[in-house]
Amino acid sequence: MSIRLLPDRRRSQLVDTAVAVLETVPLHELVIDDIARRAGVSRSLVYRYFSGLDDLVAHARKRFLATLQTRFELILDSDGDALDDLRAVIVATVHFAAAHPGVYCNLVTGARPTSEADDPLTTAMMHLASALRPTCDAPLVSTATAALIDAAIVRWLHDERADAETLVDSVFGLVAFGLHGTSPTRPHGAHRRCLPARSEVFDSSTDAD
Repeated sequence: MSIRLLPDRRRSQLVDTAVAVLETVPLHELVIDDIARRAGVSRSLVYRYFSGLDDLVAHARKRFLATLQTRFELILDSDGDALDDLRAVIVATVHFAAAHPGVYCNLVTGARPTSEADDPLTTAMMHLASALRPTCDAPLVSTATAALIDAAIVRWLHDERADAETLVDSVFGLVAFGLHGTSPTRPHGAHRRCLPARSEVFDSSTDAD
């Protein structure tokens, strides 16, 4: 028997549960029963709060990316050097993916929405592209850059021999060259900070629904 929760709490619990399940279950194999079983509720109760699996996954993606969006906003609101901000955004994305590899691959890679407003990384790249290369087609460049970062991170997640700092330096150098025409051989400016450990715990308490 499931514990009776207020509607908002139950809805939030189901979204959190979906995020947790997607850490180990591939998106194409996910079914409503997986979430219901993990949450300790009936399948019909899940449908009381969501129209179907796609609706629940959309809310899970929004919840998951809210933390990343907050990190990017703090970086881009700091009035720092644009190249420093670029590296900081890449560091934050790598750190985020390392802490939640399954969910990152399920909810981020290959699933970027057409609107950059719904995608923190594309939005951040849009801001940085406009600052570093004002004459470029920012929407096109930001989408392509986010996809490039995704591809590099996914490959890294499946290659335990690579270290995070090398990944960040490589991606930063490539993106900086594309946006700014420079290819830094070492991290730029103030944002040369060691990457946090992979053991960071995802805080799912923020309800972004």
